[in-house]
Amino acid sequence: MKTLRRIFLLSLAIILMNACNTDEFEGCPLSYTVKTGDFDLTNSWAFVGFRTKGAGGIDFPPCDTYAGAAVTLGKVNLTFTQNPSSQENGFFEFAGASVVNSFTGSYRTFGNGRIEALNRLAITLIAGNEVLSNYENRYLQGLRNMESYRIQNNMLMIAFNGDLEEMIFVLIES
Repeated sequence: MKTLRRIFLLSLAIILMNACNTDEFEGCPLSYTVKTGDFDLTNSWAFVGFRTKGAGGIDFPPCDTYAGAAVTLGKVNLTFTQNPSSQENGFFEFAGASVVNSFTGSYRTFGNGRIEALNRLAITLIAGNEVLSNYENRYLQGLRNMESYRIQNNMLMIAFNGDLEEMIFVLIES
């Protein structure tokens, strides 16, 4: 019985280790729950992935993002605050963690769901492999080029690239 249990646990561990390395997904799918409610932009948000409008699927973060750790929601995150920006009047601070580095920046919103970031982000300079760097650059470019946002239940969608692409986030519950 102990031998069968060990074989089962070893098999399960191998399956979980290779769960992200399938042809079905480009990155590691993240588990999240959609909850109803009214939520404000000024919260902490866990990044789920990118979606091209009209294309359907989500481009999840690369599996290397979670090297040596569990594939958990919230490693890549974003917090919008109501703290005034020291960079520009009328802007507020945002901060977070990307695939490899952390960052800070400034944003402002308009009453019609429009959002704008100052193009300057302060970013730590930790190097990652090519896959991580490319994904992180896309994430940071999306933040620099935010155009609009919408919040539906506990989900935040930030559009960029002519509103053709969006970054999908889920509220981090405290």
